[in-house]
Amino acid sequence: MIIKKNILVRLKESPLFKSIDEVVIQNIVDESEIISLKKKRLFHDDELKDSIFILLNGMVKSYQVNPLSGKEYTIFLFHKSDVFDIITFVDQEEHGVLFETVEESRLLQISHKSLDYWIEHEPKLNQNIISLLSSMFLELEQNTTDLALYDTFTRLSKLILKNISIKPILSNTLTSKVRLKHLEKFSHEELANLIGTAREVVSRHIKTLKEKNILETIEKKHHIINLQSLMEQCD
Repeated sequence: MIIKKNILVRLKESPLFKSIDEVVIQNIVDESEIISLKKKRLFHDDELKDSIFILLNGMVKSYQVNPLSGKEYTIFLFHKSDVFDIITFVDQEEHGVLFETVEESRLLQISHKSLDYWIEHEPKLNQNIISLLSSMFLELEQNTTDLALYDTFTRLSKLILKNISIKPILSNTLTSKVRLKHLEKFSHEELANLIGTAREVVSRHIKTLKEKNILETIEKKHHIINLQSLMEQCD
């Protein structure tokens, strides 16, 4: 299978394939499968124990559920070019983590057997996996710190800032209207699962953000209208 140009771009953007030769990427794709999944598709245990996935487009969340209360906590959101369930590949253990598509998604499914083979023949892949795991652990560390040290309003503000469609690098972007495309797909309850609180709390905080003229919603489209003020809420 010859990789289409747009797929190749996605794969070269993936942290797994950073600085990997295109020929190697093509060979891995030849041994793998491109799959399309509908929204709210839950991954099965047999898929997770034998494969890793790279998102070509769409979004996937990983989460855990308290079996007694039914309360959810979302651990990671995976976007285009992200790799997921790499931890299972490394330790070959089940972790009780669920993966589910947030929207219609297309993914490259790479078997553990294929990845093992190519790690032996392309050492840079192993370095990339270590780097990827380090990034995930740092994100988990930040999430744990936020849960322990910040109130829910600050955690929601930090979540929004993390998911804006531009980065506030230039000063002229601070007063620009910024679309929140990723978070528009989430209900207040799902946003609550991302910051470890209740739906009612998120609804109240979103109302406050609108009262502070930081957030506006028009026809279900969310925009940050004062990025500077949002950044101040995160300090």
